[in-house]
Amino acid sequence: MNAIKFGTGGFRGVIGEDFTPETTCGIAEALSQIIEEEGTKKEIVVEWRKAHPEGRRCELYNSDLNLSKATVDRWWDLYDPGVKPKNASDIVALWRSNHP
Repeated sequence: MNAIKFGTGGFRGVIGEDFTPETTCGIAEALSQIIEEEGTKKEIVVEWRKAHPEGRRCELYNSDLNLSKATVDRWWDLYDPGVKPKNASDIVALWRSNHP
């Protein structure tokens, strides 16, 4: 049995040999954990911004929250303490401005 490889084209392996119910479950569990951790990191960045509306990125980089610079940069603009949406269309416009 060969190891399942992951590349730019996705996962590579032979169905029935490399991709078995056991290995597929392992892949699903690993991806689930990664997605859960990313969601938690996003929430940490957003909550920190809410608690520190005047805070700067470098303060979060150097905090004891153990977030990488890439993680902080990825989620920083998700919450803007200076923008207070009034209705659903404002929320959509704000989201679109942060996700070109």
